[in-house]
Amino acid sequence: MAKILDSLLRDHANLGKLLDVLEQQLAVFEEGGQPDYDIIQGVLDYCLSYQDLYHHPKEDLIYQRLRARDPAAAGAYGDLLGQ
Repeated sequence: MAKILDSLLRDHANLGKLLDVLEQQLAVFEEGGQPDYDIIQGVLDYCLSYQDLYHHPKEDLIYQRLRARDPAAAGAYGDLLGQ
């Protein structure tokens, strides 16, 4: 389980970095410059594809195990699987 948690933490850190890059590209656009649309597309592809294919299934696995071990604790997080 520790490997999954480490992977999720890396994913969150990577997403934060990519969102910083996206903000930089948007700042270029707002200043009247020409942003790198390939970079923007790459960030958006990552956000739309990687998260659903790899990241969220890991989170779902952790939530299912938590729910099996401690339903009350899992209940504190609401209906994560439904979201």
